[in-house]
Amino acid sequence: MLRSKLLMSVILLVILAFLTGCEEGLVDSSFEATGLITDESGEGLVDVSLAFSRGYGVSITDANGKWMKSSLSGTISVSPMKEGWYFEPKTATLTTTQSSANFVGYPNKDIVFMDLSKVSVRDLDIEQITNIYDLNESVPGFLDWPKTSSRVPFRATSREARNVWFYNRATGKFEGGHKNFKSISPSGELIVVGDGIILRLEKQWLSSAEEWVRFGELPERVRSHDWIDNQTLLLLMNDQTIWHYRIDTKEASKIMEIPEDLMRDPTGIGVSATGGFVYVTNDLFLFGYGYERNVFVAQLGSDHWTLVGSTYETGIPIKWSPTEDRLLWVGSSVDRSRWNLREWDSSTETTRTLLTDIQTFDFSPDGSKVVAARGEELIHSSGFNTNTEKAQLVLLDLRDNVSKNLVNGFGPAWVTSNTIVYVGFDTKESFEQGVKMYPRVKSMQLTVAR
Repeated sequence: MLRSKLLMSVILLVILAFLTGCEEGLVDSSFEATGLITDESGEGLVDVSLAFSRGYGVSITDANGKWMKSSLSGTISVSPMKEGWYFEPKTATLTTTQSSANFVGYPNKDIVFMDLSKVSVRDLDIEQITNIYDLNESVPGFLDWPKTSSRVPFRATSREARNVWFYNRATGKFEGGHKNFKSISPSGELIVVGDGIILRLEKQWLSSAEEWVRFGELPERVRSHDWIDNQTLLLLMNDQTIWHYRIDTKEASKIMEIPEDLMRDPTGIGVSATGGFVYVTNDLFLFGYGYERNVFVAQLGSDHWTLVGSTYETGIPIKWSPTEDRLLWVGSSVDRSRWNLREWDSSTETTRTLLTDIQTFDFSPDGSKVVAARGEELIHSSGFNTNTEKAQLVLLDLRDNVSKNLVNGFGPAWVTSNTIVYVGFDTKESFEQGVKMYPRVKSMQLTVAR
């Protein structure tokens, strides 16, 4: 009898535990999310739309910038949107344990679009110059970047170093960069550093800061690369073959080869914005002159290569137009005393000199014009002193080859339709030998002359 009662008690306990578990399984697991959206000064932004993933609809901020969304479950992504504004972070993740997300909005710096493609450089004036950032006595400048990228890499140390910051085109401010920088994706959300490591900018919720975290890596034996789109790279391999490579799927396909009788040990690669052409460089040592970098061009997938030019200095920019198959680079004379901005046009397959005494340049977003730095080599050779007055920014119209001098400066980047950022100078002190000049990152707004 005692054994039967004990068995019955055990059975009752099991049934009770089962029922309790069922009741707990029926507990509502939904949650309510809240947050605040402010501008840079901390004032709340009204009428900002927040889009929620998985079909949870939209929420709108009130007059104080506050928002709320109820009856959410699982893991949800939320992204703020307001015409003319840019938000950091772009997206936040919500869960039952992380049910709050705050955003900061910045007015887009390119809200007023000025179509300057048909405006001659003769008719362009400087509307405003703004100081962005004070620099030390390093030799800085903006690096090559895709025109669609939200971030522009900025070299803050010597020309040979790969340590960079990033200028955010939407906010007009500098962001933390990374060491051993090599390239940035068309969106500005991915970078390649070090030995082919791919990093992505992600929000760290514990610290509320954005950090570059590992996202992937390039295959082994890659010598150089260029971005085709945000997930596709063009790879130059050690065996002188060229491949397409997908980051998301890790799929690779061979496109073409570089004949060894044409060149050995190619060093760099770049694909045109249309995807129709590719350039490859190789370096040759010239006794008494250092390295000569030859530039070869071919249609992507073709086996016919054309030597279009050369430069007598490594690290000099070679850039495709953002809108057409037109290649620009800086080439120098044999004695290295003058630096020429050179052009190869695929439509005519001809090469010409556009400007002389140039070291760095950048295309306008529409590809119709170029801003170039004249006399910049004086700064690299002698430092920031009275020679900085000889370094000047020049506007060039590629349609009629008309140029116009702007202001003293170097290392430019054309970041919006009518905005150029560059390194300018300010006098800090005078001494017996001359005037000491210090660099500042500046922003120049262009307008049509009245």
